[in-house]
Amino acid sequence: MIKYDDVGSLPLPDTVDREGFERAFVNFEGWALDIYRDLLELKIDAGVQVPCYPQVRDMNGQFLKILNDSESVEEPYLVHEDNAVLPEFEALEMLDLNLPKMKICVTGPLELSVSEFEGRIYSDIMMNIARSLNRFIRKAESLKGFDIEVISIDEPSLGTNPSLEFDKSTFIEALNIVADTDRKLQIHLHSPTFYETVCRAEKVDIIDIGAAATPEYLDSIDPEILERYEKGIRVGVSRTDALSLSAEFNEKYNVNVWTDESAWNNFLEQVEPPSRIAERIEGVYNRFGNFLEYLGPDCGLGGAKKLELAKVILKNTTSGIERFLGD
Repeated sequence: MIKYDDVGSLPLPDTVDREGFERAFVNFEGWALDIYRDLLELKIDAGVQVPCYPQVRDMNGQFLKILNDSESVEEPYLVHEDNAVLPEFEALEMLDLNLPKMKICVTGPLELSVSEFEGRIYSDIMMNIARSLNRFIRKAESLKGFDIEVISIDEPSLGTNPSLEFDKSTFIEALNIVADTDRKLQIHLHSPTFYETVCRAEKVDIIDIGAAATPEYLDSIDPEILERYEKGIRVGVSRTDALSLSAEFNEKYNVNVWTDESAWNNFLEQVEPPSRIAERIEGVYNRFGNFLEYLGPDCGLGGAKKLELAKVILKNTTSGIERFLGD
């Protein structure tokens, strides 16, 4: 059965200051928890079947802040098991919501290494980061306020950073350490360049690639390779590159959606229509068939800038999936 999940991030409401929200959120202030709840309910109300926790902080910083705290680690970049919990997970526990099965995303060991050391990769440090990420996952699994269906490792630099040099065997070992869980494990890639390398990680179950904005990516992924390594696939079928979407609309109609309210409303009515999403899904299914396990937006919607746009894309994705299944 194909399921609809999302990648994680959402924009904050226009009236909310990001720095103020982050300070309040990590201290579990009531108003910040209310916003967090609203963002999660937005996903659920839009039809996301397996919603990811709302990722409203920097994807690197939310982990590195803990890993750089000397009181939280037992050795460099290896978090104490008792400290391996994100405020985002604790908040889900505190809100006491009747949630569907959830998705949680963790920033990958390669990405955190790249971010922390400006592109240099130290194998021993990457291994400790991988062990820490697995501890974050296991702590999340132990919490009682929500059930986890799938976990995603996000590696955006893999294949998109041409200067990145790393040992593939070490990276595969690190992935298997992170992915040591009984839950389904996705890896979210922003490029298919190293997808076959990732397929060699035994504990990774599903390759996740966005293809709505870059449909040629699908041509790079061979179903026979997925079959050889016994992998499924998640495909992004709705675009999340809001700046490009708005620029295309502005050029077509000679408007500015960010300053013209009428143009903005027209943009929301036309952006990523369900019919187009359904057509993409049909193409994806024709190529991958039963290897296809999850569908959703290409990436997180934090770059949508406005919650209105994020909600429209999520809802239109629901309608596109329903249209495909109905056809």
